[in-house]
Amino acid sequence: MVNRILIIEENDNNLKLFSTILNVNGYETLGAKTGSDGIRLAISEKPNLILMDLQMPDMDGFEILKNIKSEPSLKDIPLIALFPFARETDKSRFRKLGFADCIAKPFVLHDFIKTIGEHLNCGP
Repeated sequence: MVNRILIIEENDNNLKLFSTILNVNGYETLGAKTGSDGIRLAISEKPNLILMDLQMPDMDGFEILKNIKSEPSLKDIPLIALFPFARETDKSRFRKLGFADCIAKPFVLHDFIKTIGEHLNCGP
């Protein structure tokens, strides 16, 4: 069974980049360009992991996190925040707020794939 990852990202280029990287590494991807679309897709598709930018046009990532975690069928899906130039202190803060992890943008490709795999408890 292929792991499905929902990417919530408003920037077309970033959405395509993340999708391509994940597809090449054996993951199926779904994309949403707004927080509300991401929440709807998460509810209807039940992805294995959600990767999301924190700066969305209609709501911030923390609001998206709250909405997703309040849905009983979604509460156990790991959410990984994408945050510009995230430091270890940022990662710790995001984990305390309910994110599974935080990936800095820009990222190192190997670390990006490794982090995704760790939260899916497997490789692609």
